[in-house]
Amino acid sequence: MPTSTSVLAASVALCAGAIGVSAQPGTLVGWGSNNHGQATVPGGTFKQVDGGIDHAIGLRTDGTLVGWGSNFYGQTNVPAGGFESISTWWVHSVALRPDGSAAAWGGNNVYGENTIPPGFYLQAAAGFDGTSMLRMDGTAFYFGIVNAPQPEGTFVSIACGRGHCIGIRPDGTLAGWGDNFNGQLTGIPTGSFRRVACSRGDSVAIRDDGSLVSWGANLVNVTPPPPGAFVEVAGGYYFFLGLRADGTIVAWGDVVYPPPAGSYAHIGAGTGFGLAIRGVACVANCDLSTMPPALNVNDFVCFINQYAAGDSRANCDQSTSPPVLNVNDFACFVNAFAAGCPTMPGT
Repeated sequence: MPTSTSVLAASVALCAGAIGVSAQPGTLVGWGSNNHGQATVPGGTFKQVDGGIDHAIGLRTDGTLVGWGSNFYGQTNVPAGGFESISTWWVHSVALRPDGSAAAWGGNNVYGENTIPPGFYLQAAAGFDGTSMLRMDGTAFYFGIVNAPQPEGTFVSIACGRGHCIGIRPDGTLAGWGDNFNGQLTGIPTGSFRRVACSRGDSVAIRDDGSLVSWGANLVNVTPPPPGAFVEVAGGYYFFLGLRADGTIVAWGDVVYPPPAGSYAHIGAGTGFGLAIRGVACVANCDLSTMPPALNVNDFVCFINQYAAGDSRANCDQSTSPPVLNVNDFACFVNAFAAGCPTMPGT
């Protein structure tokens, strides 16, 4: 549910070990099921938020963690110190420090999903009964479910759900590993993708053009996904959230609580509740890169290609009068690039 960092290449949302949208810090909003206070968010400014079963974890702008909601398994007893990214699923979480070392807490069940081998990592993706880690060399490994096959090759982003994980390779193609008891690994789409997130038996990915594709058991009625262009996706236990390029949030699935109106920069999802950071996505980060510098010449190439193709994402000034795409969009993009990623309202 992700926000590049000095060492880490990823920001993650629930079962989205996916690289997140390049967002600036902001205040939190929560909605949906709140039986343990999981949708009652703390104050302050955050750069990432994630949800599990009836609890949530937030990463503050100073790198410290805060947990709220149910604590039956110690899942909100967050470790002290400074961190760069978080990943939460079910009743356990993993966080990465600036040097790439990892900390895990919460329920460890019988699979040892919190027993992380020593080392330094680019990304952690917590799942229901296991965890995947992305090493500094781009290789990934999975631990938790006994005898789960290990992924082969290298990846730039990973995501885990209930018993399965999906990774995005350097060329944008997808690969899966883990259990396939609900068809989670069946029908993985071809093509090039930039984001992926998982639920208990389904996965959703964002193609290079911003459109969504879903596959799996369709246990939570996520197929077909909504139309449009998206920059981030997050999977809850019963539903998915999508963040559109204009900062609005869309929810779909079985148990869906309507998301709040407004503009947001990052999303996270729990069992029956949603979380978001107020603000807007970094307009100038057209290619959605997360490795520093996030803004570079590739963003100009990306914008020009979108404009030439008549892509609505090139409508930087959000005009509605025809022609929607015009010279004002070039001026808007250049100004946004010069300003860098804006500070979010409410910070």
